[in-house]
Amino acid sequence: MAAAVAYADTLGREHPEQRAEAYELAELLCRQARRRAETLFPELWHDDDDENRAAAQVLDGRYRWLENGIADPAGDRPMIPDEVKESAAGWRLIRFVGGALGVAHPSGRDRSHSVSWAAGTGRLR
Repeated sequence: MAAAVAYADTLGREHPEQRAEAYELAELLCRQARRRAETLFPELWHDDDDENRAAAQVLDGRYRWLENGIADPAGDRPMIPDEVKESAAGWRLIRFVGGALGVAHPSGRDRSHSVSWAAGTGRLR
């Protein structure tokens, strides 16, 4: 809510002709968020914490029998082959200003292999 209001305020100052529409959208978002909060807040006292402890026990191996018969997609090989680990060493996911994602290597090597995600398009560019 705070981000929507702050952004609407910024838009309103930078583009006075769009102020009314920006405020209108921010108010709509805040009204919807307030309704969701009012609806969900009482649920804080009606949780399933005790039952969810069973899910945590999956990590302890209590329900390992449930995995019987499931085929391991890697078969007898490691889930991530060593050559993939080696080729990925040093690369990291980064977020650019504007939200675009990309990969980078600290040494700057293989820049031709760097890609960035075109934000909002669902395509690599």
